[in-house]
Amino acid sequence: MNEDNISLFKVLTDLALKESDLLWTRFSAMLYASTGLVGILSFALEKQLKSIAWGCTILGLIFSLVWVQIMRLSSYYYQRWQMDADYVVNSDDKLRETIRGRINPRIKPPTKWSASRYAMMLPISFAIAWIAIGLGLLGLFPLF
Repeated sequence: MNEDNISLFKVLTDLALKESDLLWTRFSAMLYASTGLVGILSFALEKQLKSIAWGCTILGLIFSLVWVQIMRLSSYYYQRWQMDADYVVNSDDKLRETIRGRINPRIKPPTKWSASRYAMMLPISFAIAWIAIGLGLLGLFPLF
């Protein structure tokens, strides 16, 4: 087993794990921000403050679109580091035997989608909701 490959593999897996942690940290921050906007929106609608409701709606839609892009970029970098780590593993027979030997090929993942792909549904749902709210404020969609 080549020590350089082991070091490189460790660096790549550490980068993938760090990106994964950052993905969920960013996800949580955007969820909190979006939830806060929903709270402000409900207050604005209750008090008949249309300008604040519009501001929340526009800001919420922008947040949702940014959130989707953040999720996509984080997933890209995570997959990139994983692919690089796979390349290193496949280039060293001993390392491949050590890493792949622990993987049971008969065990299949519970789903075809990753957790981050399922999580992508939340910002998309928020974006659709913000569009519906905007249409409701225009009177084109009966929400209120």
